[in-house]
Amino acid sequence: MPGLLSPAASFRRIWVRPLPWLPLLGALAVASLEAAEPGVLERLLTPDEFLRAGLNKLSPEELAFLDARLARAGVSTPQAGPRPPAADAALPPPLPQLPQGEAAFGNEPELHAQAERMQRVPTSIRSRIPGAFTGWEGKTDFHLENGQVWRQVDGSRFSVSLVDPTVVIEKGLLGAFYLRVEGYGSSVKVKRVH
Repeated sequence: MPGLLSPAASFRRIWVRPLPWLPLLGALAVASLEAAEPGVLERLLTPDEFLRAGLNKLSPEELAFLDARLARAGVSTPQAGPRPPAADAALPPPLPQLPQGEAAFGNEPELHAQAERMQRVPTSIRSRIPGAFTGWEGKTDFHLENGQVWRQVDGSRFSVSLVDPTVVIEKGLLGAFYLRVEGYGSSVKVKRVH
């Protein structure tokens, strides 16, 4: 009869064709089960740490990806129990939130001051120039021990013969930076190149 399938054809039509879709259905089922319980990151971090890390801004898909990546890397959740107080004591205090929208309108100088405090950018750094140092002339590059490279941007000259001198780079007005050799009065205007 037309329209009737043999038992083997019926079996193939019902069970064999959907088989490529079974792994996808299984993955969806597992994903829905995993979404119901907290992920690795949520179990590793306190709610405050989770917020301070900005993880609350991620979509559920992004969090699931990070959880899966951490699981592949072998990161597991800690055993249940109280956290040692030293772990929380080492964390910096939470940063204040800046006003947004109309609350910020007309208060830009204070907002800039708050943002500067929040960034905690130092006004100077201290490092050493490894090896022999003979001063600067023209476009001298200063390779610091901390890995930074600064370049002279003015035409000043300074001659000295030192080994491993300590230098200080200070932030000046209008975004300028000045390098000086500790123990000497001369300074040179520089910009960071690396």
